[in-house]
Amino acid sequence: MGHGLLHHIDAGTKWLVSGAVFGVLLWRQDSAICWCVLGSVGAAANCKCLKVLINQSRPRGARKVDPGMPSSHAQSLGFLSIYFALDVAFPFSGPAQRVPTDSGRAAWAGMLVAGGLFGSWLRVAMGFHTTAQVAVGYALGAASAVVWQSLYGYQTLGAGFRRAAMPRESATGISALEPVPGPSCPGVLAGLPQPQPA
Repeated sequence: MGHGLLHHIDAGTKWLVSGAVFGVLLWRQDSAICWCVLGSVGAAANCKCLKVLINQSRPRGARKVDPGMPSSHAQSLGFLSIYFALDVAFPFSGPAQRVPTDSGRAAWAGMLVAGGLFGSWLRVAMGFHTTAQVAVGYALGAASAVVWQSLYGYQTLGAGFRRAAMPRESATGISALEPVPGPSCPGVLAGLPQPQPA
């Protein structure tokens, strides 16, 4: 691929990812997707804090001058690609119970991860980050996704939210989560276990 094409792909990545997440949020409007978006925002805030604390410069010649460790783009792509890949390949059937799906869904999950890795690599190819900054960013996002989704399985589903054992098929065949009766986005936090007064 030419450098110009890679530049355009890199520039459009944030809009493509943001648009996809927003579209799924409008389509689904349930606790599962809201939990994912909430986790993505929290992980991004954590990444920004780490950038300030570590304060590592971007590579020489980078067009941005703010700290580069870890990469925010790679962190976001790591979180979303791993979160949705887990949902596609190993959806929850109940609190803390995952059900492995067929090879077709596993292939879709692999494509999600590959897309996240490619988008992260573009940050190195375009000179915005070092390889280490992108690797740490992606790993941070991936780890955050695993922990956050596990919390959904243990806490949220255990608190009474329900998720279908078998995901609903969409027209594209890649829908991971089944909309089920229950709390909508505004009700997500209200349904979580609340601290008891002393």
